[in-house]
Amino acid sequence: PAMVKQVNQTDLSLLLDSPSPLVIEFFAAWCGPCKMMAPKFEKLAIEFPNVNCVKVDIDEQEALASKYEVNMMPTFVFFKDGKEIHRIEGTKEENLRTQFSLLQ
Repeated sequence: PAMVKQVNQTDLSLLLDSPSPLVIEFFAAWCGPCKMMAPKFEKLAIEFPNVNCVKVDIDEQEALASKYEVNMMPTFVFFKDGKEIHRIEGTKEENLRTQFSLLQ
């Protein structure tokens, strides 16, 4: 089963209130680079079990995409204590891993 669940605004509010760090992947079903990054994001979710990892479909959740000013797919947004601390746009896998380890 996938570690990374797709979420909506309500789910996200709950996760942002939780003490665990959070990483959101903003993606689109039609986006090739997103498909390429999905298994890598899953792998990091397994490797860093203390980090909540979720994804948001920008076409289904347009309000969230605009709230977080997502302009490129995929965009990974990192939160600690409910606040955005970093974001990575595109397919920079090594940056992704580094940011995950900094959330520990």
